[in-house]
Amino acid sequence: MEFSRFRQFLVWPGMLGWGSVALGAIALVEVRPQLVQAPSTNLSLLRLGLVLGLMLLGLALAWWRSPSPAASPWRSRSELCALGGLGLGLGMLCFALLTLPSGSLEFPWSLAIGVVNLLVLGIALLGLNQGHWYGRAQGLALLAFLLSLLVLMGYFYQVPNFYRSGQEVFTLLAIAACLGLAAGVWAVGPDQGWVQVLTSPYAGGKAARRLLPVILGVPLVFGGISVYVYAWPIHPLANDVWVLGRSVLNILILGGTTWWIARSLNDSDRQRRCSECDLRALNTTLNERVLQRTAELTAINRQMEENYQLLVTVINGISDPIFVKDRQGRLVLVNEATATKFARSVEGLIGCTDFDLHEPEIAAALSTQDFALMAQAQTRTLEEQVPYGGQMRTYLTTKSPWRDRDGNVIGLIAVAKDISDRKRTELALQTSERRLRAIIDSEPECVKITTATGELLDMNAAGLAMIEADSLEQVRGCQIANLATDADRAGFLHALQQAAQGKPTIYVHEVCGLKGTRRWLESHAVPFPALDGQSMQVLSVTRDISDRKRAELALRHREWLTRFFLEHTPIPAAVFDTEMRYLMVSHRWRTEYQLGDQPLIGRSHYEVFPDLPEHWREIHQRCLAGETDTAEERPLRRADGQLDWLSWTVRPWYAETGAIGGIIIFTEIVTQRKQAEIALRISQQRYASLAVAAPVGIFRTTPDGHCVYVNDRWCQLAGLAADAAMGMGWLTAIHPDDRERVFSAWYTTAHQDLLFREECRFQRPDRSVSWVVVQATTERNSNGDITGYVGTITDITDRKHAETALKESEERLRLALSASQQGLYDHNLRNNCTIVSAEYAQILGYRPEELQETTETWRNRLHPDDRAQAFQIYQDYISGHRPHYHVEFRQRTKQNTWKWVLSVGQIVAWDEQGRPLRMIGTYTDISDRKHTEAQLQQQQELLQTIVDNIPIMLTCVDAQGRLSWVNRRWETMMGWTLAEVQQQSAFAPLYPDPIYHQFVLDFVQTADGSWQDFKSRCRDGTILDTAWANVRLSDGLIIGIGQDVTARKRAAAELQESEERLRLTLAATNQGLYDLNLQTGQIIINAEYAQLLGYEPGELHETYTSWRERLHPDEAAEIDQIYQDYIAGKRPEYKVEFRQRIKTGQWKWILSVGKIVAWDEQGQPLRMIGTHTDISDRKQAEAERRRAAHLRLELNLLETILDSVLAGYWYEDCRTGQTYWSAGMKQMFGYTEAELPTVPNLWQRLIFPDDIPEVAANFEQHIQTRGQIPYYNEVRYRHKNGSTVWVICAGQVIEWDSAGQPLYMAGCHVDITRLKQVEAQLQKSETHLRLAQRIGNFGSWEFALATGHVTWSEQVFRIFGREPASGPLDLDTIQQCFHPDDRELHRQAVEQAIATASPYELEARIERPDGTLAHLYIKGQPIVDANGTLAQLIGTVLDITERKLAEAQLISTATQLEMANHELEAFSYSVSHDLRAPLRGIDGFSKALVERYANQLDAKGLHYLNRIRSGTQRMGELIDDLLMLSRVTRADMQKMPVNLSDLVHSITNDLMHQTPDRQVEWVIAPNITAIGDPRLLRIALENLLSNAWKFTSNRTQTRIEFGAMVEGEPAQPIYFVKDNGVGFDMAYGDRLFKPFQRLHSEREFPGTGIGLATIARIIQRHGGSVRAEGILDQSATFYFTL
Repeated sequence: MEFSRFRQFLVWPGMLGWGSVALGAIALVEVRPQLVQAPSTNLSLLRLGLVLGLMLLGLALAWWRSPSPAASPWRSRSELCALGGLGLGLGMLCFALLTLPSGSLEFPWSLAIGVVNLLVLGIALLGLNQGHWYGRAQGLALLAFLLSLLVLMGYFYQVPNFYRSGQEVFTLLAIAACLGLAAGVWAVGPDQGWVQVLTSPYAGGKAARRLLPVILGVPLVFGGISVYVYAWPIHPLANDVWVLGRSVLNILILGGTTWWIARSLNDSDRQRRCSECDLRALNTTLNERVLQRTAELTAINRQMEENYQLLVTVINGISDPIFVKDRQGRLVLVNEATATKFARSVEGLIGCTDFDLHEPEIAAALSTQDFALMAQAQTRTLEEQVPYGGQMRTYLTTKSPWRDRDGNVIGLIAVAKDISDRKRTELALQTSERRLRAIIDSEPECVKITTATGELLDMNAAGLAMIEADSLEQVRGCQIANLATDADRAGFLHALQQAAQGKPTIYVHEVCGLKGTRRWLESHAVPFPALDGQSMQVLSVTRDISDRKRAELALRHREWLTRFFLEHTPIPAAVFDTEMRYLMVSHRWRTEYQLGDQPLIGRSHYEVFPDLPEHWREIHQRCLAGETDTAEERPLRRADGQLDWLSWTVRPWYAETGAIGGIIIFTEIVTQRKQAEIALRISQQRYASLAVAAPVGIFRTTPDGHCVYVNDRWCQLAGLAADAAMGMGWLTAIHPDDRERVFSAWYTTAHQDLLFREECRFQRPDRSVSWVVVQATTERNSNGDITGYVGTITDITDRKHAETALKESEERLRLALSASQQGLYDHNLRNNCTIVSAEYAQILGYRPEELQETTETWRNRLHPDDRAQAFQIYQDYISGHRPHYHVEFRQRTKQNTWKWVLSVGQIVAWDEQGRPLRMIGTYTDISDRKHTEAQLQQQQELLQTIVDNIPIMLTCVDAQGRLSWVNRRWETMMGWTLAEVQQQSAFAPLYPDPIYHQFVLDFVQTADGSWQDFKSRCRDGTILDTAWANVRLSDGLIIGIGQDVTARKRAAAELQESEERLRLTLAATNQGLYDLNLQTGQIIINAEYAQLLGYEPGELHETYTSWRERLHPDEAAEIDQIYQDYIAGKRPEYKVEFRQRIKTGQWKWILSVGKIVAWDEQGQPLRMIGTHTDISDRKQAEAERRRAAHLRLELNLLETILDSVLAGYWYEDCRTGQTYWSAGMKQMFGYTEAELPTVPNLWQRLIFPDDIPEVAANFEQHIQTRGQIPYYNEVRYRHKNGSTVWVICAGQVIEWDSAGQPLYMAGCHVDITRLKQVEAQLQKSETHLRLAQRIGNFGSWEFALATGHVTWSEQVFRIFGREPASGPLDLDTIQQCFHPDDRELHRQAVEQAIATASPYELEARIERPDGTLAHLYIKGQPIVDANGTLAQLIGTVLDITERKLAEAQLISTATQLEMANHELEAFSYSVSHDLRAPLRGIDGFSKALVERYANQLDAKGLHYLNRIRSGTQRMGELIDDLLMLSRVTRADMQKMPVNLSDLVHSITNDLMHQTPDRQVEWVIAPNITAIGDPRLLRIALENLLSNAWKFTSNRTQTRIEFGAMVEGEPAQPIYFVKDNGVGFDMAYGDRLFKPFQRLHSEREFPGTGIGLATIARIIQRHGGSVRAEGILDQSATFYFTL
């Protein structure tokens, strides 16, 4: 506490004490005479005791306040003295009390009061010595003081008993001593008790001390006056005492009141002083904070200035122009790239407008666009064409509004990126795509791209025409597999999936176009990467092979038909080769010559018949030489002596080359016929029995063809009664399609007197069809005249079915070998000659006719390294030392290249001694597989090298959690070897803590690909920060990927700290901002401006007038004049300090800084922007605050610019590696500030590891050349979503140390991902073009007319047989490559295209350097420039050599088919003749027997004759049906629109005319049309409706329906014929459409079993399908499509 001057006299207690002792001593001297004179006087004794007591108390007071108060002896003396004084007081009191009653003592009041004072003061001093009893001691002292004062007043007023003559000195001394002791007690504790109020330094204490004389003086003065002036009637003593008492009471009242008031004043003053102290302390704190804030702002301003310089460096380092415009379109900020673009300095561009920099038209467009964007306040990215360097450049400009603090648009920020190169790249890509599209569209074959599941993505015009689509949009995205037929759809999809998996596939399939046309197609499919680079599509080149397929089908059908006729002909027939080995043989041959089931094919005829007469061998040799030998009824004596009669025909057959391939022998043992004739002559009955029991149909006709007899078998086969066959009725049994052919052959045979033999179909009335062989011969009388014809009909339906099955089997084998691209060989181990297939020859590069394979030629072609081993395996297998022959080796091809071949073979024939005779096997080209295996091995070695040298750690953990493999990097980083770690628990040495070790193991087993940081212990004990991710493979192995992230973590911490400092720096400033419109006086302010003046942000609406009204009156005129001078241009700047009235009415010092930023066309100012800063607290910080506001404005502007371009800037401390990334840079990679903290070497976490060496090398070059070589890289970063971000990383060192080492480096990142994608797309497009050309075997070319330069694609070089490395050829050299006969054609086509600027196309031949001839299809297209001038020709070259060879093969096949048709017709004619002749004879003789001998025969005999005639008639019908089936198969088709409903009406009318009594309900849908051959469709409908008519004959209510419905995708009409007849069991439905297959007996429903087979052939020829559904005894429905 502070003490006043009064309280500083702390020595008063001691002085007063010693003073009291002195006074007591003087009083003792004064009282001594009285003691000497009257020593025994009581008063004298009392006075002596009083003096001694006062002296003792004085000593107590003096010693209590001694110089060494803490000394123990002094304090004990003080206490003893106090006790002594107190004891004397008590003694004197007792003495007085004892003497007063006796009256011996006249006790004066002054002395009594002295004794009381002695007691009171003694108690007070004793209390002070014992426990600082300040308050009570001061009270006792006050009592003593008042009593002493009372005595003193009585003395002065000479009141009796208070004043006694002669005792004046003693009384005064005693009173003075008492007063001194009382004052001494008060002085002991001046700051304690109630005395502290008087001694207080506060206002109350001061006032009390000033009033103390008045408090004591005034009552004394008034008391004295009262004593002397007033006279009282009472006793004088009483009056005097009352006056003295009243004076003392007045002193007490005044003193108490004063004390109370002083205490109150002290409290108030104390609070005031405390408040003042707090205010002074607060003021000191505020001063310190202001000083600290000033220092902080200075540091912030310095940091902001550094950041500003950094941002300016970054922006100037950006290669893209960046500029800022104000509302008037003037440039207010540009970077160096903008200045470089306009060839001006940065200062020279400031203030310029578009009209100062561009042509008026361009400037007007740009200016209008910018003003519109500012008005709309939107951010837009635009493409702008701007001239630069004499040419137009394309810029991608991002323009954003520049806003003030209130969000008002005050200008435009623009970042322009030169995308001219990208536009050229995109143009090149578009040109390339158009070129690719033009090439593909010009390709005459179908080129399509599909997904792996068959959705169509793209297809050229040829393909659209192939599937009958009007446009690509019609079918894009559709399932292309739906166009394939049901049988081929699964294979089609499987082939696509195989191709998508990387396996090129060739597949053949049948499709049905959108308009119903069916085609056979051959597709070459290869994998094709999609644009996203992730999925795989399929590129297919498809050729229409319908003609070839039809030719093959026709050829196979002819072969099948020939084999069917031959094997099922009712006469013995066999086909032999030139060595008389069996090739085909009929069942009748086996039966007639009793050969049974023994194998005949391949065996020699002379081996089967060793006793064959010599004349037969001569016949065979003559026919092999080209003759034809025919004999009728020649005797043949068998070995057992049996005599047979034989008829035969031996003729040669010819191979494709025209050479004789062998002979065909038709024989017939007519012994039975001869015996029948003999028997007929012997007995007519026996003849009749023979006719009835004959296993074939027998018929007999007149010479003009009228049937006179048929047997029962004939009737069964024909389904007709014998009466119905009579006359020309037998023709109705023949299938309508075969009638014309059979009748024609019959007519020819009858006029040329030849044996009639024909295979045809019989169609029964129930529409069933069966195949028969009709043979007939003439009957002559004794004069040799023809009297008629007799013939037989043999059912060959089963043989036909067998032939069909055999052909289908052979076709499946051929297709399987062709699809697998395997060659087939047949090796004769006797002569070592080998017959090979065409595929075998093609594998070795030969044409089939070029390769004459033998063991020696095969061995010579083996690779020298493989020859010994391969030949040894061959010999071991032949000798039986190996169980299988399966060997891989290399063989030389025709082109002298080596090809890997897999040869698999098996011995299939041995001689009688068990020696192998024949070996059959396959040849497979495995070159691709071997090449793939070699590449795989090379890739594995490369992968191992990469894994051993990759800068990351790799581990492999097996399914049991054991560490099974680590790479070299892991061992180097960790210091452990794999063997050392495997001896312990997995990862235990790296993580010794059991809990942490278990955490690591759990993380490894999770293997979800996520990254986790770990502390790994190396072998040397160091702890390494690592990051690990684990992935699980399909076999259970876990692959771990680890990185050393120690440096990354350190960099991350440093980067985070740097970012925090920058964030705090940017958030430090807080200033008011205003935007003044100088024309209207309106001011736009921010929230800080309003808050600065005490207003809420939305409460203050500022104008120039309101601003001026708030100015202080003393400064308003001066400030306004400064403002007007600045607006008028008389002052260079506006910077002024003034006071302004705030909302509360107070005045605040403001620093106002402003600047005009916009002028009109006349130079008049339009806009002024400025800041208001509160400088009331610290005006000395004005300069720093103004500068901070200015820097902050520009910093915000620069950051806005960087954000608008989305270019990230960075700043690196080269000494520590601490790197700062801007928010825009993190945003570029998909991160926020929180997600990607600033750490050292942060870029290494996101950059692709493969790009780090290039970045490091470029950085070293930049450092070594001190920035002469720029730091510029195009690198890849990993985006947060996993995608790749391509960026341009540019930067420069901005500060070097004295040693030339870099200190700080700044730069920026620019996103170029889109440009890279365009480049990749262009490259992919080129790759796709090359791939499409290779697949389609076509190339592209370009001919530049200005330079005469010809450019070829790689495929064109291959087509011309040249190497691409040889370089392009000129037009003259190319001209010489053409065949001499085609050169002029090519030259004229090119010249005409150039002259007329029109496209051209031609087919021409070229001569390759190796001498081979190739056929080309060339197509050219003119390209004109922007001026319409012909600039170049582009086109395609398609190698159509294979197509030409296929066409030649097709012509050869057609020729072969024609020859086969002729042979088949001849064969059919012969068979028909051989069948019809016996039938005519049988029928004729039977009819003769009935007519002549009917009365001689019993009923049974007539029945047998009728059955014979019926059989011959049925046989005739069967022959007719078979001929119809054959004619349907061979007949030419003429498709046209056909009204099926009209055909059905016509057929039903014919049926109703045949049986008019039947009641039938016909349901015929109207106007059902189709595209097809009218004649064949009528035959098909006749058979269907006849069947329905026949199988409903037993129904009382018959209903037959014909209609159509639409099903499938695409929609396809399905036609049907439905009846309510007997139906059929669906279990036998597969037999319906096979010839001679019947589900009902002949007696129930007659027929030949050929009808449905005929329907199936007709429908198949139309490209459709037929099926049947039935319910037994309820209904049957036949469905067919066309």
